[in-house]
Amino acid sequence: MAGRRLGATWVSQRWLYHDQLMKGYRAWPGDLPADVARGIAWGNGASLFGVK
Repeated sequence: MAGRRLGATWVSQRWLYHDQLMKGYRAWPGDLPADVARGIAWGNGASLFGVK
C-alpha cells in the first residue's frame, strides 16, 4: 500500500481520458433548459455560500 492514497476515486488509467471527460462534463449542461444549467453551473453554489 506504500505510495497509494486511500480513498482515491480515480484510477491512474482514468487520467488518460481526463480531457475528454472534462469536455463532456462541460458540454452536457448545454442540453438543459437555461435556468437549470445556470443553477448547476453557478447559481446553486452561489446560493449555498451566500454569494449574490
